[in-house]
Amino acid sequence: SRVEVGPRVLEPMALAVRQPGTDRSQSVQQGFTREGLSYELSSKTDEQKALAITELAAKGESFVTTHLDHLIAELRRSYSPDVKEAVCKSVMAAGASAAPFYHDLANLIEDNDPQVKYWGCLAIGSIGNAASGSKSRIRSLLQDPSEAVRFGACSALGGIQAEDCAADLKEKLSDASPEVQGAACLALAKVGAVGAPFAPIVAQKLAEPRSRANALKALGLMGIEGGKHCKEVVECLCDDDSETRAIAASVVGKMSDYVRDTPNALNRILEIARDEDGRKRIA
Repeated sequence: SRVEVGPRVLEPMALAVRQPGTDRSQSVQQGFTREGLSYELSSKTDEQKALAITELAAKGESFVTTHLDHLIAELRRSYSPDVKEAVCKSVMAAGASAAPFYHDLANLIEDNDPQVKYWGCLAIGSIGNAASGSKSRIRSLLQDPSEAVRFGACSALGGIQAEDCAADLKEKLSDASPEVQGAACLALAKVGAVGAPFAPIVAQKLAEPRSRANALKALGLMGIEGGKHCKEVVECLCDDDSETRAIAASVVGKMSDYVRDTPNALNRILEIARDEDGRKRIA
């Protein structure tokens, strides 16, 4: 699912780094040098800069890390939401390697543009607990009027493993937005053992299609507490959405010990394996 901000649609974390475009005149080539990137960032329009940075992000962690100082320098001087978003995508590709620059990214979560705040949160979360110094500012965004910003704040708190924010994340399981509820589910799973006791509430979110995928992923990370809900996870093998079925199959695999010890879950899998719908049998 995607998170909407007014007329704009924001991509979820899994789709955050777009594939390279087809306009070769503006592409970052494989052998692109630091000097070449410096030229691109000093001579192009904001739209062209954003495209070049986004394509660089698609090249992966090692390539992005080599150019990260140039990208952060551009972030510091840019007023363009598109450039800010593109730099965040690059940081997400770099992951923990971007830790020295997390203060620059933390500034984005105070931007006036909800989309920039959203991407800033995702970027900070991708760095991991090395960015935990931004926790208090992210925590305040859980009450932001923007659905996308609340989604991003949940994701960031999970990414930095903010254990002491588990109670705050639990409150977001009742958010007005199912997407935010789903982000809170996954964040609770990522903060560690303190989030596992909320597995029964997370399992309830399987009933809502817009929070289902993240609720599934969360239960798969919650160990024995998540495994107690393996029967509900098995039912998601019959979901109409192919991606959700694939996620459910992966989580069932992680819960295999619990499934074997839960007769009604195992029997349900055997029933689905005989279903006339081939999509369900494949799952």
